Amino acid sequence: MKRIYVVGTADTKGEELAFLADAITAAGALVCRVDVGTRDATIPVDISAREIADHHPGGRETVLGGNDRGAAVAAMG
Repeated sequence: MKRIYVVGTADTKGEELAFLADAITAAGALVCRVDVGTRDATIPVDISAREIADHHPGGRETVLGGNDRGAAVAAMG
């Protein structure tokens, strides 16, 4: 079965990501929800922003430790 990754900022676009994930599931594919937001997700996700940030060369704090949302989103790549 195909797996489709739905990637987005689940802190601000949770409803939109959930809508996409539900539509994809209804069409018969598996979904993996990936959060790249800088704040807490508003929907359940399969891969959290913290998990992604842990793989940044500078570590999680480089990505999520500051107050500059633009810099954090850019660091998420």
